[in-house]
Amino acid sequence: MNIICYLVNIIIDLLYFLFYNYYTGKIKERYNMEKLPQISEAEYEIMKIIWADSPISTNEVCEKAPKSHNWSNKTIHTLLSRLVAKHVISYEQKGRMYYYYPIISQKKYLSQENHQFLNRFYDGEAATLLSSLLSGSEISDADLEKMYHMIDSKLNGGEKG
Repeated sequence: MNIICYLVNIIIDLLYFLFYNYYTGKIKERYNMEKLPQISEAEYEIMKIIWADSPISTNEVCEKAPKSHNWSNKTIHTLLSRLVAKHVISYEQKGRMYYYYPIISQKKYLSQENHQFLNRFYDGEAATLLSSLLSGSEISDADLEKMYHMIDSKLNGGEKG
């Protein structure tokens, strides 16, 4: 009878352990895998300006916006408003001027976008992406050399180049 009680206690402890780790893992995932808002290509163009020169005034954003888009100042103001609403940027008002600064770092945003791209098009397989890149396009010897050094450095415990 004692052995049965002992085994039941072990099973209960094991179930508790599995249950606890499963749910605490899910909670950690929810908080660690904070999903950043999606931004359009136009909003991304504005973000590049803000990442490069923040804090930056509305007028400076308008001046630095790519001329190839032929955006009006009103369009740029709309894009800034959308980015504020998405909590990607914020602003500080000084007198009559608004100065914008990023809330999300460029590195963090690009990391998410790279991860989503890799998962969407290559099922999360970086080797498949690299194979596609090498077989489907013209890559210069200089780029191949850089990639080789980045991979070699990573394999040898260093950071990405």
